[in-house]
Amino acid sequence: MSLQNFFKKNVAEYLSYLLPVAVFVGIFVTYFNYVPLWDGRAYLNNCVLAGVANPFHLMTFNCTNHGALFYGLLYALMQYINFGNVVLIHLTSLVLLLSAFCFLYAILKILFADKVWVMMGMVTVCWNPVVIANAINPTPDLVVFALSLMSFWCFLTFRVILASIFGFALLFSKEAGVVYYALCCFFYLLYYSQAANQWKFNFKQGLILTWPFLIYGYFMWFKTHVAFDHLLFNNIRPAEIFQQIFIDWREPHFYSAINTIFVLNFQWVILLIFVMKVLFFRPQRVLVIAHEIKTILFISLLLVSSIYIFCQFPHVLNVRYYLLVFPLIAWLFIFTLKSLPRYWGAIIGVIFIILSLASCFKTIDPVSKSVYGTFQFGRHPMLNMTSETLECCGYGRDQLVYNLEHAKLATLLNQFSRKLQIGESDIILTHPLADYYIYGNLTNETHQWTLKVKDTHVPLYANDPRTIQQSMNNKKITRIFYIEFPNVEDTRYARQVLAYFKPLVVHEIKDHGYTIKATELTPSR
Repeated sequence: MSLQNFFKKNVAEYLSYLLPVAVFVGIFVTYFNYVPLWDGRAYLNNCVLAGVANPFHLMTFNCTNHGALFYGLLYALMQYINFGNVVLIHLTSLVLLLSAFCFLYAILKILFADKVWVMMGMVTVCWNPVVIANAINPTPDLVVFALSLMSFWCFLTFRVILASIFGFALLFSKEAGVVYYALCCFFYLLYYSQAANQWKFNFKQGLILTWPFLIYGYFMWFKTHVAFDHLLFNNIRPAEIFQQIFIDWREPHFYSAINTIFVLNFQWVILLIFVMKVLFFRPQRVLVIAHEIKTILFISLLLVSSIYIFCQFPHVLNVRYYLLVFPLIAWLFIFTLKSLPRYWGAIIGVIFIILSLASCFKTIDPVSKSVYGTFQFGRHPMLNMTSETLECCGYGRDQLVYNLEHAKLATLLNQFSRKLQIGESDIILTHPLADYYIYGNLTNETHQWTLKVKDTHVPLYANDPRTIQQSMNNKKITRIFYIEFPNVEDTRYARQVLAYFKPLVVHEIKDHGYTIKATELTPSR
């Protein structure tokens, strides 16, 4: 091989990995000072920082009974160096995801020889709005997503020992990791193990893949009989899990979950291509992809079974629950594009990638808007993610982590606290549905939200305007602010507030068309 060809080949290889990842990193680092909201904050406060702040005990990282010990310990490592440092939290996420993307690249090189399809596969996953949005809100689901890519590569390359190690981490990241690893083991042994007459080899592989389940089973026994904790999250009994596996398909959460996977953020384009390929499939193309049938079948069965199980539990419609199925869909999407005439496949892929990248920053998908409906965040529409399920949380809290627009709320709250120099004697009044892990400590110097506890102060937070009068009698109250959040219907609550207070000044906090209103109040009598 000539030196010219060597560099040409390696530049193409490096570019197919570096370009998608470089764009991802470029977006991610702009949020290094972002303090996560909602469940992202709840997990950090209750599962990571609480464990670091107290004497070490493994069960303090149990993470609201999710068994997410690996998640808690992973993010706790850097916090022992600098407690409450949000940059170190995001740095941990970045290292984890960059490692996962290396495995993703290795998977794509196995599935697709052509660098064009490898790059397209990388871009489809790395620039997925749901992946990018959840990357800045570290939860156990993000760890499961990263570990799912690592473990899938191990199964694809028959590295069962390494697969079991990643499987062990999956089991102790969240319940979704348990399901995913179990499904991978089942379909691997079904389709990729050696011939049936080599039963000793197959039995040995099965034993290697089983040891993480034995340790997890002991942990579950220890948790209930020694630590006297509930067996599962939210005190769910195993019998209830099996009942929910056969839940009525008319349950609105099931269809909302399907919409989240196959409609949200132009995912319907992938579904449309799948359907068109089935309807207009040309038999002569079968010969071209015959050698890929087993791999496609493995991915398809893993995808269908994962979707069926994850969509059966009517909890809340948090998009992060389905993170680990998006790579599976992306791989099948690339297989489908690859089977089309080359230019058609490439053109469709590029159009989808452009739409997907744009959706990271704005809600622009007309089909998603039609399915979910919208609410206004200043001048910008966002999806009413609870319109079908009518679940908690107004128009959505963690349900809104489908792109980066939700982070504007944190930006505006920081502007509000800096602009008005919010102190510990100020009261912030908020609709109860909006007040879920959005507030916290403020730095003494800059009045910005922080996870640190040193050199900080905490304002007074309230949801019931009737209790504020009592606080005013017992404590020295400087100011009262009522913040209207866009993701809840505030009309009735505002009338309740105005029954006890009258407005003094309305402060409009704006950033590139996104707006929240903070009204300074005074008692009406």
